[in-house]
Amino acid sequence: TNGSLLDTPEACQDLVDHVAPPELEDIRTQFSGLQVSNEHLSQQVTALQEQVNGEEKLKAAFEEFKR
Repeated sequence: TNGSLLDTPEACQDLVDHVAPPELEDIRTQFSGLQVSNEHLSQQVTALQEQVNGEEKLKAAFEEFKR
């Protein structure tokens, strides 16, 4: 090492975390919440796509049955 107190990535991150303004922590919290919301929405989209696919198959089978 070069004798610096910031000679590891962890030490640098500790410094950033220590001097970061409270607003930065608020932004991190909001970002984390948005990531969770995005994940939930992605799961809902997937579930709805599966439901639509199932309904389309059911409709196609019914149309075939009517013939």
